[in-house]
Amino acid sequence: REIANKCILEYESKTNYVRAMRLRTRIAHDFIRIHKFEEAKEIYNFVNDYSIKYKIKDLENRCNTRLAQIAVIQNKYELANEYLKKVTPEFSKMYHYLMFDLFVYYKDNKKLLEYYKSTMSKDWVKKHKKSYNFFKLIIMRNIDGYMDKAEYERLLLNQIDIAIKSDDAEMLEVSSKHLMNFYKSERKYKKGLEISEHLLHYLKNGV
Repeated sequence: REIANKCILEYESKTNYVRAMRLRTRIAHDFIRIHKFEEAKEIYNFVNDYSIKYKIKDLENRCNTRLAQIAVIQNKYELANEYLKKVTPEFSKMYHYLMFDLFVYYKDNKKLLEYYKSTMSKDWVKKHKKSYNFFKLIIMRNIDGYMDKAEYERLLLNQIDIAIKSDDAEMLEVSSKHLMNFYKSERKYKKGLEISEHLLHYLKNGV
């Protein structure tokens, strides 16, 4: 972050304000990852005001998407919904992840299933295995008749493997916790403990 702040000053000295604003959003995302949400929101709101003033839709989309993410983390789903209404739907993968969160929260299984079928037909989902698995797992957990325990376990193990290889700590933590809950419900406590130990090792050592 120290290096990024120096770069921002350099960009602004050369009147490259848009690039400076983009870098600010990277700093804000770093704050999200270490759960400093107020600091992240302050930056996103600052950049968002700039993007609205100068009509830079890409930046506006980025800020509103991440502000929605923070709202979901803080269980403020109505607020998240308001932010997502301002986002161009195809802006990023994160938009779709958050929309699934909203449908699950509102327990609107009809819209959840409709959104799932629509999203799974998109080319980027078919090519992006992590997203494809993630959306499929959501449906298994929330729609009666879609749960296949063997497939559910396989997909979660696959997600953990993908997350480790891509150094995606968020996906690793989410997938590991769901798998631990699954093993607990199946009374496979030894397997659950192994997943817990692997997750703690990663969070401590990063490998």
